[in-house]
Amino acid sequence: MATEREVMVRALEALDADIRDLQSGRRFVRGGGALGDPSWLRDLSSGLGLSAAVYGDLAEEHQQAIDDAVEPPVEPPKPPSGALPPHVQVGPATIFVEPGKVTLEDGKVLDASNDVRVETGHEIAAALRASESGDVIEVADGVYRGGEWGFGPWSAGRTAVRPNGAPIRSVAIVAAAGTRPTITDIKIGGRIDVAGGGGIDEILLRGFTHQNSANSPTPIIVYKGARVGMLRIYDAETAHERQASWGGYGSKWALIRAEGRARYDIRRILSRGAQEHIVYVDCPGWDGAGCSVFAEITCEKPTGRTAVQITNRKDYNPGPSGSGDLYFADLALWTEAGGGGFGLTVAGHLGNVYGYGRFDYRGTLGAMVFWSDAGKGLHQFDDGYTIGDVVLDWTMTIDAPHSTYEPIQLDGCRSVTFNGPLEVVTSKSMAINDSHPHYGGPIDCGPVRFAHPIIAKRPDGSPHPAPYWRGGKVATPRVIEGVAP
Repeated sequence: MATEREVMVRALEALDADIRDLQSGRRFVRGGGALGDPSWLRDLSSGLGLSAAVYGDLAEEHQQAIDDAVEPPVEPPKPPSGALPPHVQVGPATIFVEPGKVTLEDGKVLDASNDVRVETGHEIAAALRASESGDVIEVADGVYRGGEWGFGPWSAGRTAVRPNGAPIRSVAIVAAAGTRPTITDIKIGGRIDVAGGGGIDEILLRGFTHQNSANSPTPIIVYKGARVGMLRIYDAETAHERQASWGGYGSKWALIRAEGRARYDIRRILSRGAQEHIVYVDCPGWDGAGCSVFAEITCEKPTGRTAVQITNRKDYNPGPSGSGDLYFADLALWTEAGGGGFGLTVAGHLGNVYGYGRFDYRGTLGAMVFWSDAGKGLHQFDDGYTIGDVVLDWTMTIDAPHSTYEPIQLDGCRSVTFNGPLEVVTSKSMAINDSHPHYGGPIDCGPVRFAHPIIAKRPDGSPHPAPYWRGGKVATPRVIEGVAP
């Protein structure tokens, strides 16, 4: 009687021979009829007494070999530049803001004595009203209210609008050197896609502390229905007027909540916690005019739900789909407790996703999810996927010993490639779940590949027995050709 080891050796030898025949084209004919009839494998299993479980594993290996031979894996796309798009440089200041006063480039001073629309606290809105394309507004130290940008009546001191409903175009608002002014409650609206609809075509905010007031959920809001071009936020910190509000976190969303459509370039953000998210935006790239960037976002304190969240839900938020590539880089995220979520969530996006630098996560939720968000009616490509190709070049470290969810969830992506090393600590039954139902949606991913072995451990430091699941069970990660496992 053959031992179990001898049975497995004979079965694998037969499988290897079949794969060689398959790859040389001698056994199977492409097109017409069934491909790769595994009757030989059933016969062998029966004759050698292999268990159903062993037969199932061998049959899966056999079918994977057929898939690879008949449809060779397509290499995922690489970013055009191989790096993040460059950040925008600004020129010298042309308009100067200080508490109670706005000074234009020609030396003219606007204040309440000569312009009834210069309202104390809303000096930045007054400077925006006076600005032209290319202006750089320099803001002295102090606390300022943001007001309503891109919409609202021309006569109101709190609004930043252009004459005849023209959009605000290519204006930078920067902190004066050596200062960090505070801006509270920026409200963005209007529509650049409608003649006379106001809105903002492009604006940059650099060097501010962004704070919500006691009754506002977030420092920056893009209202539902708004159509904005590019919103850039650089070198920002978040703060709260009243820490006891919003469940003791001080804000619901630490930096921005955008139900309106825009593109984003958000870099170098220090978050001091939020009840839910730091950045939560819907459908970035609605206008098809380019990519969005989210880089160097760091949690000094935890968020109660997903730290950085991108959604593309057509049922909840009807309108154009998000498009263009998404770039993420150097994220250090921390989430605790709360009502669900991950460090990074991409719930649908009709474009590719790229990751650079580092991705570091700690907390009790999950680290990262790309998914089709069951029941939320996401926009889809013609081939049914809800996210394009995901190429992650970053080094990933995930410390989630007692996480609510599997640390990484994948669903609905056309392909996913992990080019960088990955270390994860978790007590969950798997480190990477590439399957549904669990916490994904109804759409399986295309090929998922790894350039390095997954280093997965239990909280006690022992090796994790099931680092990768696909199709609802433990699977062997597919290693990129030419890279040693």
